[in-house]
Amino acid sequence: MNSKKQYSENAGPVTIKIRAEAADDKLLRGLPQSFRAFVGHKETCFHLPKGAVWLAESAQCPYQMVRIKQNIYATQFHPELDAREFCVRVEIYKNYGYFDPKDAEGLKKKALKEKITTPMKILRRFTEFYGS
Repeated sequence: MNSKKQYSENAGPVTIKIRAEAADDKLLRGLPQSFRAFVGHKETCFHLPKGAVWLAESAQCPYQMVRIKQNIYATQFHPELDAREFCVRVEIYKNYGYFDPKDAEGLKKKALKEKITTPMKILRRFTEFYGS
């Protein structure tokens, strides 16, 4: 099965759910069990590598966040994007096949209705714990 067909995500906000396996994860501890984040990918993985911990999922794409060992993380959602930054990204990528260019204004309007903050908390925690 091609991941572009099975797990691709349209550009925009989705609800991410933190899994029980993340209860002790230092980046996710104390955060809401579900939160909104921006996505927009055509590819994903089907199987996690041996030893990976599945931390978060969404309805469309199962592997939204994983950890390998204690400090190697991967996210499918964009932890760096708030609504304003998402709008900038829509402008940059509108002619590269991620979405129909005529949908750009609608995507931006929808994004600006969102108040997305939890993904940035995750990114901030990562830099606090592992940045030098």
